Amino acid sequence: MSRRGRAREPGPSSRRHALRRRAAARGDRPGIGPVARRDPGRRADREPRSRTHRQHHGHPPPHQRRPRAHADREPAPARDGARVRDAHRRIPPGPHPVRRPAVGRDAGGRRPDLRRWSPAVKRAALFVAIVVLAWTAWDTGSDPIRLVRGLPWIVDILRRMLPPDLSVLPAALLGAVKTVEIALLGTAVAAVLALPLGFLSARNVAPASVFHPARATLNFFRSVDTLVYALVFVAAVGLGPFPGVLAVIAYTTTSLAKLYSEAIEGIERGPVDAITATGATRLQILKFGVLPQVLPLFLSYVLYRLETNIRAATVLGFVGAGGIGFYLQTYLRAIEYAAASTVLLVTVLMVMVVDALSSKLRARLV
Repeated sequence: MSRRGRAREPGPSSRRHALRRRAAARGDRPGIGPVARRDPGRRADREPRSRTHRQHHGHPPPHQRRPRAHADREPAPARDGARVRDAHRRIPPGPHPVRRPAVGRDAGGRRPDLRRWSPAVKRAALFVAIVVLAWTAWDTGSDPIRLVRGLPWIVDILRRMLPPDLSVLPAALLGAVKTVEIALLGTAVAAVLALPLGFLSARNVAPASVFHPARATLNFFRSVDTLVYALVFVAAVGLGPFPGVLAVIAYTTTSLAKLYSEAIEGIERGPVDAITATGATRLQILKFGVLPQVLPLFLSYVLYRLETNIRAATVLGFVGAGGIGFYLQTYLRAIEYAAASTVLLVTVLMVMVVDALSSKLRARLV
Protein backbone atom coordinates (compact mmCIF):
# COMPACT_ATOMS: atom_id res chain seq x y z
CA MET A 1 0.00 0.00 0.00
CA SER A 2 1.31 3.41 -0.90
CA ARG A 3 2.47 5.81 1.70
CA ARG A 4 -0.15 8.43 0.75
CA GLY A 5 -3.13 6.09 0.98
CA ARG A 6 -2.07 4.39 4.17
CA ALA A 7 -4.06 5.55 7.26
CA ARG A 8 -2.01 7.11 9.97
CA GLU A 9 -2.32 5.29 13.28
CA PRO A 10 -2.58 7.37 16.44
CA GLY A 11 0.62 7.37 18.36
CA PRO A 12 1.10 7.23 22.11
CA SER A 13 1.26 11.02 22.34
CA SER A 14 -2.16 11.44 20.71
CA ARG A 15 -3.71 8.83 22.98
CA ARG A 16 -2.24 10.55 26.03
CA HIS A 17 -3.74 13.93 25.06
CA ALA A 18 -7.13 12.35 24.45
CA LEU A 19 -7.12 10.76 27.90
CA ARG A 20 -6.25 14.09 29.49
CA ARG A 21 -9.10 15.86 27.72
CA ARG A 22 -11.57 13.24 28.93
CA ALA A 23 -10.28 13.49 32.50
CA ALA A 24 -10.52 17.27 32.40
CA ALA A 25 -14.11 17.03 31.18
CA ARG A 26 -14.96 14.78 34.16
CA GLY A 27 -13.14 17.10 36.59
CA ASP A 28 -10.46 14.47 37.38
CA ARG A 29 -7.40 16.63 36.92
CA PRO A 30 -4.23 14.86 37.92
CA GLY A 31 -2.41 16.30 40.88
CA ILE A 32 -5.47 18.14 42.24
CA GLY A 33 -7.12 17.10 45.44
CA PRO A 34 -10.81 16.92 46.19
CA VAL A 35 -10.80 20.37 47.80
CA ALA A 36 -9.58 21.95 44.60
CA ARG A 37 -12.27 20.12 42.62
CA ARG A 38 -15.00 21.52 44.87
CA ASP A 39 -13.59 25.07 44.78
CA PRO A 40 -12.69 26.05 41.22
CA GLY A 41 -11.28 29.33 42.55
CA ARG A 42 -8.60 27.47 44.48
CA ARG A 43 -5.33 26.71 42.82
CA ALA A 44 -3.55 23.43 43.25
CA ASP A 45 -1.90 23.25 46.70
CA ARG A 46 -2.36 27.04 47.19
CA GLU A 47 -4.61 29.54 48.96
CA PRO A 48 -8.10 30.05 47.52
CA ARG A 49 -8.77 33.11 45.42
CA SER A 50 -11.04 35.76 46.86
CA ARG A 51 -14.39 36.52 45.30
CA THR A 52 -13.29 40.07 44.47
CA HIS A 53 -10.24 38.74 42.68
CA ARG A 54 -12.32 36.29 40.69
CA GLN A 55 -14.88 38.95 39.82
CA HIS A 56 -12.34 41.53 38.70
CA HIS A 57 -9.72 39.15 37.39
CA GLY A 58 -7.38 41.06 35.14
CA HIS A 59 -8.83 44.48 36.18
CA PRO A 60 -8.39 46.46 39.41
CA PRO A 61 -11.37 46.72 41.77
CA PRO A 62 -13.67 49.72 41.34
CA HIS A 63 -12.35 51.48 44.47
CA GLN A 64 -8.79 51.15 43.17
CA ARG A 65 -9.44 52.35 39.65
CA ARG A 66 -7.89 55.72 38.95
CA PRO A 67 -9.89 58.33 37.05
CA ARG A 68 -8.85 59.12 33.58
CA ALA A 69 -6.38 61.96 33.42
CA HIS A 70 -7.72 65.31 32.21
CA ALA A 71 -11.28 63.97 32.16
CA ASP A 72 -12.73 67.28 33.33
CA ARG A 73 -10.93 69.38 30.78
CA GLU A 74 -12.37 70.46 27.50
CA PRO A 75 -10.96 68.66 24.45
CA ALA A 76 -8.55 70.49 22.26
CA PRO A 77 -10.00 72.08 19.13
CA ALA A 78 -10.08 69.49 16.38
CA ARG A 79 -9.07 69.98 12.81
CA ASP A 80 -11.51 70.25 9.94
CA GLY A 81 -11.29 66.56 9.12
CA ALA A 82 -11.86 65.56 12.74
CA ARG A 83 -14.85 67.88 12.96
CA VAL A 84 -16.46 66.24 9.97
CA ARG A 85 -15.66 62.79 11.30
CA ASP A 86 -17.00 63.53 14.81
CA ALA A 87 -20.06 65.48 13.68
CA HIS A 88 -22.36 62.55 14.50
CA ARG A 89 -21.35 62.51 18.15
CA ARG A 90 -23.77 63.94 20.67
CA ILE A 91 -22.94 67.08 22.64
CA PRO A 92 -22.76 66.29 26.37
CA PRO A 93 -25.69 67.70 28.37
CA GLY A 94 -25.30 70.77 30.51
CA PRO A 95 -24.89 74.51 30.05
CA HIS A 96 -22.21 75.69 27.69
CA PRO A 97 -21.45 79.32 28.63
CA VAL A 98 -20.15 81.64 25.99
CA ARG A 99 -16.96 83.33 27.03
CA ARG A 100 -17.01 87.05 26.44
CA PRO A 101 -14.13 89.42 27.06
CA ALA A 102 -14.49 91.23 30.35
CA VAL A 103 -14.84 94.98 30.58
CA GLY A 104 -11.54 96.76 30.49
CA ARG A 105 -9.73 94.20 28.36
CA ASP A 106 -8.10 94.71 25.03
CA ALA A 107 -9.04 93.10 21.72
CA GLY A 108 -7.01 90.00 22.54
CA GLY A 109 -8.99 89.35 25.73
CA ARG A 110 -6.11 90.30 28.05
CA ARG A 111 -6.15 92.89 30.76
CA PRO A 112 -3.79 95.80 30.32
CA ASP A 113 -0.70 94.92 32.33
CA LEU A 114 1.13 97.90 33.78
CA ARG A 115 4.22 95.78 34.27
CA ARG A 116 4.69 95.63 30.51
CA TRP A 117 5.06 99.38 30.29
CA SER A 118 8.51 100.59 29.51
CA PRO A 119 10.47 102.31 32.31
CA ALA A 120 10.31 105.62 30.46
CA VAL A 121 6.50 105.48 30.28
CA LYS A 122 6.26 104.58 33.97
CA ARG A 123 8.48 107.48 34.98
CA ALA A 124 6.49 109.87 32.79
CA ALA A 125 3.17 108.72 34.28
CA LEU A 126 4.53 109.04 37.82
CA PHE A 127 5.85 112.53 37.08
CA VAL A 128 2.49 113.67 35.68
CA ALA A 129 0.63 112.30 38.73
CA ILE A 130 2.99 114.08 41.13
CA VAL A 131 2.62 117.37 39.25
CA VAL A 132 -1.19 117.15 39.27
CA LEU A 133 -1.33 116.36 43.00
CA ALA A 134 1.12 119.15 43.83
CA TRP A 135 -0.89 121.67 41.84
CA THR A 136 -4.17 120.65 43.51
CA ALA A 137 -2.55 120.90 46.96
CA TRP A 138 -1.26 124.40 46.16
CA ASP A 139 -4.54 125.55 44.62
CA THR A 140 -6.62 124.37 47.58
CA GLY A 141 -4.27 125.92 50.12
CA SER A 142 -3.46 122.62 51.81
CA ASP A 143 -0.83 123.41 54.43
CA PRO A 144 0.13 120.76 57.02
CA ILE A 145 1.77 123.46 59.14
CA ARG A 146 -1.58 125.16 59.66
CA LEU A 147 -3.03 121.83 60.82
CA VAL A 148 -0.26 121.40 63.33
CA ARG A 149 -0.83 124.92 64.64
CA GLY A 150 -4.55 124.19 65.04
CA LEU A 151 -4.10 121.01 67.07
CA PRO A 152 -4.22 122.85 70.44
CA TRP A 153 -7.64 124.25 69.54
CA ILE A 154 -8.92 120.78 68.66
CA VAL A 155 -7.65 119.42 71.95
CA ASP A 156 -9.32 122.30 73.79
CA ILE A 157 -12.70 121.59 72.16
CA LEU A 158 -12.46 117.89 73.00
CA ARG A 159 -11.58 118.78 76.60
CA ARG A 160 -14.67 120.98 76.86
CA MET A 161 -16.89 118.18 75.53
CA LEU A 162 -16.01 115.95 78.46
CA PRO A 163 -17.92 114.91 80.43
CA PRO A 164 -21.13 114.89 78.32
CA ASP A 165 -24.12 116.81 79.61
CA LEU A 166 -26.81 114.17 80.14
CA SER A 167 -29.48 116.77 80.89
CA VAL A 168 -30.05 117.22 77.15
CA LEU A 169 -30.42 113.48 76.55
CA PRO A 170 -34.26 113.56 76.17
CA ALA A 171 -34.01 116.31 73.54
CA ALA A 172 -31.26 114.40 71.72
CA LEU A 173 -33.35 111.21 71.69
CA LEU A 174 -36.34 113.14 70.34
CA GLY A 175 -34.16 114.56 67.58
CA ALA A 176 -32.87 111.07 66.77
CA VAL A 177 -36.44 109.79 66.43
CA LYS A 178 -37.29 112.68 64.10
CA THR A 179 -34.21 111.92 62.01
CA VAL A 180 -35.17 108.27 61.62
CA GLU A 181 -38.72 109.28 60.68
CA ILE A 182 -37.46 111.69 58.02
CA ALA A 183 -35.19 109.07 56.48
CA LEU A 184 -37.74 106.26 56.71
CA LEU A 185 -40.64 108.19 55.18
CA GLY A 186 -38.51 109.75 52.48
CA THR A 187 -36.93 106.43 51.49
CA ALA A 188 -40.28 104.60 51.38
CA VAL A 189 -41.89 107.20 49.12
CA ALA A 190 -38.81 107.42 46.91
CA ALA A 191 -38.64 103.63 46.52
CA VAL A 192 -42.15 103.62 45.05
CA LEU A 193 -41.64 106.67 42.83
CA ALA A 194 -38.38 105.28 41.47
CA LEU A 195 -39.98 102.09 40.11
CA PRO A 196 -41.50 103.53 36.92
CA LEU A 197 -38.50 105.79 36.41
CA GLY A 198 -36.18 102.80 36.68
CA PHE A 199 -38.06 100.90 33.98
CA LEU A 200 -38.25 103.96 31.73
CA SER A 201 -34.50 104.55 32.01
CA ALA A 202 -33.50 100.92 31.34
CA ARG A 203 -31.96 100.41 27.92
CA ASN A 204 -33.27 96.87 27.39
CA VAL A 205 -36.87 97.65 28.39
CA ALA A 206 -37.75 101.17 27.27
CA PRO A 207 -37.58 102.31 23.65
CA ALA A 208 -34.85 104.71 22.61
CA SER A 209 -37.28 107.63 22.37
CA VAL A 210 -38.08 107.20 26.07
CA PHE A 211 -34.77 105.92 27.39
CA HIS A 212 -32.57 108.87 26.45
CA PRO A 213 -34.82 111.66 27.84
CA ALA A 214 -35.46 109.68 31.04
CA ARG A 215 -31.77 108.97 31.60
CA ALA A 216 -30.83 112.62 30.95
CA THR A 217 -33.49 113.83 33.41
CA LEU A 218 -32.27 111.47 36.12
CA ASN A 219 -28.67 112.55 35.63
CA PHE A 220 -29.66 116.20 35.92
CA PHE A 221 -31.64 115.91 39.16
CA ARG A 222 -29.21 113.42 40.70
CA SER A 223 -26.38 115.93 40.39
CA VAL A 224 -28.08 118.13 43.02
CA ASP A 225 -27.21 117.20 46.60
CA THR A 226 -29.72 116.56 49.37
CA LEU A 227 -28.58 119.63 51.28
CA VAL A 228 -29.37 121.88 48.32
CA TYR A 229 -32.84 120.36 48.05
CA ALA A 230 -33.30 121.01 51.77
CA LEU A 231 -32.43 124.69 51.34
CA VAL A 232 -34.94 125.01 48.51
CA PHE A 233 -37.76 123.28 50.39
CA VAL A 234 -37.06 125.19 53.62
CA ALA A 235 -37.50 128.40 51.68
CA ALA A 236 -40.67 127.00 50.10
CA VAL A 237 -42.53 125.38 53.03
CA GLY A 238 -40.71 126.72 56.10
CA LEU A 239 -38.72 125.15 58.91
CA GLY A 240 -39.34 121.70 60.36
CA PRO A 241 -39.02 118.04 59.42
CA PHE A 242 -41.30 118.30 56.37
CA PRO A 243 -38.74 120.02 54.09
CA GLY A 244 -36.26 117.36 55.17
CA VAL A 245 -38.66 114.63 54.02
CA LEU A 246 -39.12 116.40 50.68
CA ALA A 247 -35.36 116.75 50.24
CA VAL A 248 -34.81 113.05 50.93
CA ILE A 249 -37.56 112.10 48.48
CA ALA A 250 -36.19 114.34 45.73
CA TYR A 251 -32.65 113.00 45.86
CA THR A 252 -33.39 109.36 46.73
CA THR A 253 -35.90 108.97 43.89
CA THR A 254 -33.32 109.80 41.25
CA SER A 255 -30.63 107.74 42.95
CA LEU A 256 -32.80 104.63 43.29
CA ALA A 257 -34.08 105.01 39.73
CA LYS A 258 -30.50 104.89 38.50
CA LEU A 259 -29.78 101.76 40.55
CA TYR A 260 -33.05 100.16 39.43
CA SER A 261 -32.24 100.74 35.76
CA GLU A 262 -28.80 99.18 36.11
CA ALA A 263 -30.32 96.12 37.79
CA ILE A 264 -32.92 95.78 35.03
CA GLU A 265 -30.27 96.01 32.34
CA GLY A 266 -28.41 93.08 33.91
CA ILE A 267 -31.27 90.55 33.90
CA GLU A 268 -31.23 87.17 32.14
CA ARG A 269 -32.95 87.13 28.76
CA GLY A 270 -34.15 83.52 29.05
CA PRO A 271 -37.29 84.05 31.18
CA VAL A 272 -38.17 87.20 29.25
CA ASP A 273 -37.94 85.42 25.89
CA ALA A 274 -39.98 82.49 27.18
CA ILE A 275 -42.80 84.74 28.39
CA THR A 276 -42.67 86.78 25.19
CA ALA A 277 -43.07 83.60 23.13
CA THR A 278 -46.39 82.91 24.86
CA GLY A 279 -47.85 86.13 23.46
CA ALA A 280 -47.82 88.06 26.75
CA THR A 281 -48.26 91.81 26.80
CA ARG A 282 -45.48 94.21 27.73
CA LEU A 283 -46.91 94.71 31.21
CA GLN A 284 -47.07 90.95 31.78
CA ILE A 285 -43.49 90.56 30.60
CA LEU A 286 -42.33 93.19 33.08
CA LYS A 287 -44.39 91.66 35.89
CA PHE A 288 -43.51 87.99 35.43
CA GLY A 289 -40.20 88.09 33.54
CA VAL A 290 -38.30 91.12 34.82
CA LEU A 291 -39.58 91.99 38.28
CA PRO A 292 -38.92 88.57 39.93
CA GLN A 293 -35.27 88.78 38.87
CA VAL A 294 -34.61 92.30 40.14
CA LEU A 295 -36.77 92.41 43.26
CA PRO A 296 -34.02 91.16 45.65
CA LEU A 297 -31.65 93.78 44.28
CA PHE A 298 -34.30 96.46 44.68
CA LEU A 299 -34.72 95.59 48.36
CA SER A 300 -30.98 95.69 48.90
CA TYR A 301 -30.74 99.12 47.25
CA VAL A 302 -33.60 100.49 49.34
CA LEU A 303 -32.00 99.34 52.59
CA TYR A 304 -28.68 100.83 51.55
CA ARG A 305 -30.29 104.16 50.74
CA LEU A 306 -32.06 104.09 54.11
CA GLU A 307 -28.71 103.91 55.88
CA THR A 308 -27.36 106.75 53.75
CA ASN A 309 -30.45 108.90 54.27
CA ILE A 310 -30.21 108.61 58.04
CA ARG A 311 -26.70 110.06 57.89
CA ALA A 312 -27.87 112.72 55.44
CA ALA A 313 -30.89 113.62 57.59
CA THR A 314 -28.52 114.31 60.46
CA VAL A 315 -26.94 117.14 58.47
CA LEU A 316 -30.27 118.48 57.18
CA GLY A 317 -30.98 119.97 60.59
CA PHE A 318 -28.16 122.48 60.05
CA VAL A 319 -30.29 124.25 57.43
CA GLY A 320 -33.51 124.08 59.46
CA ALA A 321 -34.92 120.81 58.08
CA GLY A 322 -35.45 119.27 61.53
CA GLY A 323 -33.92 116.20 63.09
CA ILE A 324 -31.04 115.77 65.48
CA GLY A 325 -28.85 118.06 63.41
CA PHE A 326 -30.89 121.05 64.55
CA TYR A 327 -29.99 120.38 68.21
CA LEU A 328 -26.34 119.82 67.33
CA GLN A 329 -26.13 123.11 65.50
CA THR A 330 -27.89 124.95 68.33
CA TYR A 331 -25.50 123.67 71.01
CA LEU A 332 -22.41 124.32 68.91
CA ARG A 333 -23.44 127.91 68.23
CA ALA A 334 -24.12 128.43 71.93
CA ILE A 335 -20.63 127.01 72.72
CA GLU A 336 -22.20 124.31 74.88
CA TYR A 337 -19.75 121.59 73.94
CA ALA A 338 -20.79 119.20 76.71
CA ALA A 339 -24.38 119.18 75.42
CA ALA A 340 -23.11 118.85 71.84
CA SER A 341 -21.06 115.79 72.83
CA THR A 342 -24.24 114.13 74.13
CA VAL A 343 -25.96 114.76 70.81
CA LEU A 344 -22.96 113.34 68.96
CA LEU A 345 -23.00 110.18 71.07
CA VAL A 346 -26.72 109.68 70.39
CA THR A 347 -26.09 110.19 66.67
CA VAL A 348 -23.33 107.58 66.62
CA LEU A 349 -25.47 105.05 68.49
CA MET A 350 -28.41 105.71 66.17
CA VAL A 351 -26.33 105.09 63.05
CA MET A 352 -24.80 101.92 64.50
CA VAL A 353 -28.20 100.47 65.44
CA VAL A 354 -29.69 101.25 62.04
CA ASP A 355 -26.71 99.71 60.25
CA ALA A 356 -26.99 96.51 62.30
CA LEU A 357 -30.74 96.19 61.67
CA SER A 358 -30.30 96.89 57.97
CA SER A 359 -27.61 94.23 57.67
CA LYS A 360 -29.86 91.64 59.30
CA LEU A 361 -32.77 92.56 57.03
CA ARG A 362 -30.59 92.27 53.94
CA ALA A 363 -29.37 88.87 55.08
CA ARG A 364 -32.96 87.64 55.46
CA LEU A 365 -34.59 89.24 52.43
CA VAL A 366 -31.86 89.24 49.81
